[in-house]
Amino acid sequence: MTEGNTDKAKTVEDDVPEGMRVVSDPDLGLVREEDKAAFEEVCAAVGAGRAVLFVGSGVSSKWYGTWEDLVAELVREARLVRREGEKNPAVLGRCQRALRSLERYDRILRDRFTQQPVVDQKSVLFHIVRANFDAYVTTNFDCAIEKAAEEARVQIGPVYAYPTPYGASDVEGRALLHIHGVIKPDAGEGRVHVVLADTDYEAAYGEESYAGQALADLLVRGHRSVVFCGYGLREPSFFDCIERGLCDLKRAASKLQKNKVPSGGIRRKHFAFLSVPTFPPDENDGCMRYWEDNVEDRLAFLDTKMRQWKKEDVVVEIKPVLYADPYPYDQDEAKRHVYLTILFNELAERYPYVSGTAPQRGST
Repeated sequence: MTEGNTDKAKTVEDDVPEGMRVVSDPDLGLVREEDKAAFEEVCAAVGAGRAVLFVGSGVSSKWYGTWEDLVAELVREARLVRREGEKNPAVLGRCQRALRSLERYDRILRDRFTQQPVVDQKSVLFHIVRANFDAYVTTNFDCAIEKAAEEARVQIGPVYAYPTPYGASDVEGRALLHIHGVIKPDAGEGRVHVVLADTDYEAAYGEESYAGQALADLLVRGHRSVVFCGYGLREPSFFDCIERGLCDLKRAASKLQKNKVPSGGIRRKHFAFLSVPTFPPDENDGCMRYWEDNVEDRLAFLDTKMRQWKKEDVVVEIKPVLYADPYPYDQDEAKRHVYLTILFNELAERYPYVSGTAPQRGST
């Protein structure tokens, strides 16, 4: 790292309150040796212009709240009682039907997502857009990524958003895809087109849908690494897309073998940044629950899925990259994302995007 980056990391280290501990390398906050190796792989893909960043709601929750915050607001406004075991898309479908009849559903979404975020150099988004990613995909309805690019004075775009048609070839060259739709700050009155309720997911992720095809193209049929950030990796539709894509690739690999053309095997490697609380677990029950609910179960789930995905000639891997989170509950984004910000600053310092050019591609 450069001297400047080291100084910044030490400032962060000094800010950790008494009683907390940093679990590993204070420069980057990566937890395990394998996470450091995985981060170097991410850097190599970014440096070669062969990485797509997939941004989830965790990155912009400072300004727009969490997914659960939105669910709670809509349930409250619709005056519904959540049924035992009811999944979010199902309860949101009931909310949508109840509130649209009162012309309130779209207004609530506009009120929440049209506010402009304040993005500065303390924000992880500022550094996300500075790095040499080939493209960006987000499930977020807000325009925080576009605002970050404006503040960092770098190119983002063209911008595509559900339900406008787009193809796999569109998601490159610094393009931004709002795969679940977008609510722009200047959005007027009228229907909001986003993927939120159960019927929205059915429309967006059907076998011939643009969203489903785009994910399968990126994760299975494509040749770039997808880097997940702030995304829970829990939506069934997400994994359905991978499994459909795997079936397609398996058929393609079989044809290669029948034609006596060696496939050499097909491997798709992707990465997911996951935060780990740095409190000693025996000193903070809340952090132990955070680990179990937000990290441990996802690691086990991903491991199970990847075992299922292994085919004779086709392998899709999503490699976890665990990083320290000294402030998992803090509402101050600068604190909650402190090491994630350092990691993406490091990426941007090593491999910055140069405005006005195509993403830099080459060997690293």
